[in-house]
Amino acid sequence: MYLWNAGGLQFLDSLADKFRESELLDWLHKTISDVWAINMARYEPAALGDTAGAFGILSAHNIRQRALKAFQEGEGAWGASRARASEPDGSLLITAEGVNLHILKAPRSGSRTPLWERDFKWDSNSLTRFNAALRNATSKPKHLSSLGQDALFDIATVDRDTRSAVRAYSDVFLVWSGQESTGLTAGWLGIPVIGHSPWVAVSRPLWLDETEDGISSSDPSSIQPTDSADFDALEEPKPKIRLKIKPSKEESK
Repeated sequence: MYLWNAGGLQFLDSLADKFRESELLDWLHKTISDVWAINMARYEPAALGDTAGAFGILSAHNIRQRALKAFQEGEGAWGASRARASEPDGSLLITAEGVNLHILKAPRSGSRTPLWERDFKWDSNSLTRFNAALRNATSKPKHLSSLGQDALFDIATVDRDTRSAVRAYSDVFLVWSGQESTGLTAGWLGIPVIGHSPWVAVSRPLWLDETEDGISSSDPSSIQPTDSADFDALEEPKPKIRLKIKPSKEESK
C-alpha cells in the first residue's frame, strides 16, 4: 500500500473525471486495449524471436499514430477546444484539461499492477520523461520547496500559493500495462517528479480489464481484438519473382 499525497490524489481524481466527461479516457482505454490485443495476437517469441520490449515500443508507436490521426479528424474527444495530439521529439503528447498528458507503458513485471516505487526512474535515458518530472519538481513555490513534496498538496492548510502550485503540476503520465498471458490491460494517472520518490501520487485504476466471466483467461488466443484483422486467418503471401531473360547467342549477334 502506497501512501500517496492526499492532495495529489484529489488532483488526479478531478483530472480523471474531466477526462471521462470529455470522452478522452474512453478513447484511450479502447485504443490501448485494441492495440495491445492486436500486437499480442501476432506475438511469436519462439518462432520469430519477438520480445515484450519490442512489442511495448511497437504499441507506443501504434497509439501515437492513432492519436495523431484522431486529432486530425477532430471527432469526439478530439473535437474543437478539447484534446490535442502532437509528437515533439517523436513522443506522443496529448494536451487536455490544462495538462500535458504523456502515455507510458509500465515495465514488464509479471503483473498488470506496477511496483510504483521500484519500476520507474526518471533519468536522461528518456529526456521527455526526465524533463516532465523536472518541470513538476521545479514548479514548487520557493517557500514550499524546503518543506518536501507533501507540503505542496496540504489541502488542510491550502492557500493561494498552494492552489497555484497544484495547477503548476502541468505534466501527468497515463501509465498502462498489458498482461501477456491474457491480453488484458489496466491504466492509471500519475504525477512524476524528481525527488526521493518518482511519484507525488498515483490514482486508483482508471480501468482494469476483465473477461466476461470476471476470471482472467490464460489462453491468449481467446482475446479477439476489435475491428482488426485476424492474422492467423490470412493467406500466406506468395512471393512475386521475375526472371530476367538472358538473350541467346543468336539474338546477341
